[in-house]
Amino acid sequence: MKSLLAFLAISSLLVACSKKPQSMNSGDTTLAAAYQSIGATQAQVDKALVEYEKHLNKVDHDHSQCSQLFVAQTRLEQQMQKVRAKQENKGLAATNQRSISRAMEGHTKTYKFEGNYNVMVIPVQFSDFKMEDISFYTPNENGDIEAQEYLFGDSNPDSLRQYYKHASMGKFILDGEVTPVVTVDKSLATYGESVPGNTDRNARGLVVDVLEKLKQTHTDQAWWDRFDEWDLSDYDNDGNFHEPDGFIDAVVLVYAGKSQASCQADFDTAGTRPPNSDVPAGPRYNATIECYNRIWPHRWGISLNPNDPRYSEQGPVVEGRQRPSMNGYKIHDGLFATDYNMQSEFSDLSTFMHEFGHSLTLPDVYSRGAGNSTGSWELMSNNAPMRAQEFSTFSKVSLGWISPKIIKQGESTSAYLGAYNFVTKDEREGLSQTPKVYEVIEGQEFKFDAVSLVPGLDEAVYRSVIVLTEPSKEEIKVIDQSSRAGITSAYSGRFDGESRAMKFDVEVPLEGSALFSFDTIYQIETETNFLAQGEDQQEIKVTVDYDIGEIKVAGKTVEQLRIVSGDNNFDTLNENLDSCNVEEVLALRAKNVKGELSKPEQEEFKEKAAACTVATWVKKTVDLSEFRGQKVEVQVVYTTDAGYTEFGIVVDNVTMPSGQTIDFENVRSANDLPGSEFQLLVNGKYDIFHNQFYLMEYRTPGEFFRQNGEEVSYNKDNNIQQGEQSYFTAGADDLRNRFRLVESKYQSGLLLWYYNTKFGRTENNPTAQEGKGYLLVVNSKVKEVALPGELGNADFFDEEGFYNTNSEAYKEFVKVQNNDFVCFSHTAFFRYTEGKAPECDDLSTIDAMKELTFNGLPLIYRREGFNQVLPPRRMGFHSVGNPMRRGAAVRTGLATFRPAETPNYAPYKVYKEHYGEMVVDQLVTSTAPKFAPVAKFSDEENIFPTREAYRGDTAVVEKVGFKFEVVAPSKRVLERYSKDSDANAKDNFFRRPRVKVYFDWN
Repeated sequence: MKSLLAFLAISSLLVACSKKPQSMNSGDTTLAAAYQSIGATQAQVDKALVEYEKHLNKVDHDHSQCSQLFVAQTRLEQQMQKVRAKQENKGLAATNQRSISRAMEGHTKTYKFEGNYNVMVIPVQFSDFKMEDISFYTPNENGDIEAQEYLFGDSNPDSLRQYYKHASMGKFILDGEVTPVVTVDKSLATYGESVPGNTDRNARGLVVDVLEKLKQTHTDQAWWDRFDEWDLSDYDNDGNFHEPDGFIDAVVLVYAGKSQASCQADFDTAGTRPPNSDVPAGPRYNATIECYNRIWPHRWGISLNPNDPRYSEQGPVVEGRQRPSMNGYKIHDGLFATDYNMQSEFSDLSTFMHEFGHSLTLPDVYSRGAGNSTGSWELMSNNAPMRAQEFSTFSKVSLGWISPKIIKQGESTSAYLGAYNFVTKDEREGLSQTPKVYEVIEGQEFKFDAVSLVPGLDEAVYRSVIVLTEPSKEEIKVIDQSSRAGITSAYSGRFDGESRAMKFDVEVPLEGSALFSFDTIYQIETETNFLAQGEDQQEIKVTVDYDIGEIKVAGKTVEQLRIVSGDNNFDTLNENLDSCNVEEVLALRAKNVKGELSKPEQEEFKEKAAACTVATWVKKTVDLSEFRGQKVEVQVVYTTDAGYTEFGIVVDNVTMPSGQTIDFENVRSANDLPGSEFQLLVNGKYDIFHNQFYLMEYRTPGEFFRQNGEEVSYNKDNNIQQGEQSYFTAGADDLRNRFRLVESKYQSGLLLWYYNTKFGRTENNPTAQEGKGYLLVVNSKVKEVALPGELGNADFFDEEGFYNTNSEAYKEFVKVQNNDFVCFSHTAFFRYTEGKAPECDDLSTIDAMKELTFNGLPLIYRREGFNQVLPPRRMGFHSVGNPMRRGAAVRTGLATFRPAETPNYAPYKVYKEHYGEMVVDQLVTSTAPKFAPVAKFSDEENIFPTREAYRGDTAVVEKVGFKFEVVAPSKRVLERYSKDSDANAKDNFFRRPRVKVYFDWN
């Protein structure tokens, strides 16, 4: 965590640099030491800050030379992200996911996220920027706060509280309190201005300033303690996540003003996120600065500067133990704040729910590169606008909220699937339990979630299914095997969040040698600092042992293995390498710390430093003289934290005091190794196995669970909006008569997810990973999805049936359509983003779209809606997009599998204007493209799409001979369900099986 301290030094320097049009002397050793330090101690940071403040008073600064500082900041930010990632990898969801990934014999222990969770929501204003609707956050004459009901009310079916009740089927109760509005003394730009390397100058500082003010009005410690009920990173490693850990579970700020995320694409089309200082003069200047001064919604952690009087080195005291402060803000001796979530008052409810999913340690599912096949099928992917869609089975399993039916590799069987998201009000409120199915598989009892049991037959209709397949094998090269190690060695393995040991029972003779030795080669993740200590040398210190190797005798550590074998003094350089010129590298490193390396020297330093960080075989010797005449246990132990690891420890040629040598050449399996926690390495290689599994759920977009005029279950799939768009027909009529609105819906059916443990929680970009990722939707059809009407003009397609976006016909159509759409729908918003008025030919239809309604709701351009209209009011509009919305997130709407006899699916409805109201254009709708059902899947036919633009449309799976077919349940089974029975009854019509799935294997 010391790397966080160094970041704080950088933060203060950044503020100075970005404010002063003066300069930084890159040769100043004090400054260089401060910003190059990755693992500085508190004392070092304090000293650097004090010296720097003195330095500021003496030296004129050149703003143009700040780039070196921002390079350092980026480096330190990466270290901070590394620490945060490690916390996430210890979290509840990641722990459950690792548990499930090993579940080849069924579900291993998963922690169920059940109980109450309190969230603190703080509305925030600035000295120069106030809430657009302050009354929404202040008590009315009855003392009620509208925002409280909006976010946490039971009467609002779309509130966070109601959503998480639904998702957990009554297991998880989200409470919250909207505090009084806090107005800080500083301006919005003080916190939100874009600076080099960061979209916000000091968003973290806003959280601290707000909490400080809130402490002045909330002096009761018990009030604050209500918000610390969970330990999602399991700080005490006791496996209990439901206990106070000394840190507030979730601080949510709702700040006045709009989100930078909602305007960035309009002013930064290249996606480079430049600072305010780089904005060129011109008609868009003022609007761009206004956009860049907004705060980017995010979830992160407070990180106080040690020079800040509010900083505490010691953290909260929890059950008699002093915890580190994590650079957090102190509420009282037993409670700190670090984790926060920051949203604009213009952020909709689904965004709140998505971001709160991160607070529960769930990862993003969308791709950080090009689009992927997850689309809007999952809240943690592209969250639906306004109202949230469902969590996937993956997310619910990660939180312990669902237990899918298990199908094992090679098991040819069948299973019914019911409506995945049918949850009655009683089930949501915990008044009625969802059905459970108890099964004994190979002597082990399992409890699976079901929607119902078929009346009279008691056959389960499962809520979801998990298909466990044989792990895929990958050969991993660890080292170049040395002749001294023969062919076979013992190897710790590469793992995270565990400790593994190799144990030897050693007889130490009364006389003769008492030495125990072994050959080893290792590389271990360790954080170091780099502080300049003069012109030619540096002091290099270990600051954080993320992972550690140890030699233990009788349980006591006698030597630690760090960084890389061959490094004798922990300076990160292997002095034993003939190819390593230590003095030269140290000299280059010293110049690098001072920022004095030329570009050619930087390349030279990179190359020569890499040559010095290669692990080599070394001998470790332990003197056991104090144990003469006894048997003593000697261990080689490798312990890792969660997340990234280096390759670990290899051991060979173990020599006992008696002279006996264990060289592992005759060891046939890992079970024969002493202690058996290490594995075998053959020719420097080993086989690693990655678990994969399929998740199946029957999704029901377009269906309403209504009975006798009452909604008996909220179908969250109906909140998915695939991409409303519009176009103008050809002809001479005015734009109003030619305007068409296209509504498209996701297709109901069996949704197939594929989870692959080969990839980490941030690796879900199939276009860059040969069609693979950690969680993707397997698309039943990877093909072009033709749009209706003029959008599907035959001239736009190539000979293989795909849109040819490079054709002149396509480009000219899109250009004309977009120009007309601007004039027809949002001239003022165009003027805001472009700094000029659009060129419109037909003045009579300027902004005419705003005069039209859809189901009684006025139309609004989608980007204008989420930029200009507050969410509660936004629900009173119907959003419209521009033409040709047809990316991976849209195409995945047709991904589901359906029985062969199902009618072709018609996703489109096209509307035209009729006396101001949009009504169905029956002719265009009837001729719109339809899509045939796909009922079968075989992994042998699953391939990587050849067209680059479509490589994110599906998941490429491992070939294990898996196949399935979905069929319609028999009429005789369906007749056992009644439309008249109570929604909680097992024979209710909505609980019927939707498909039967036959599982088979080649």
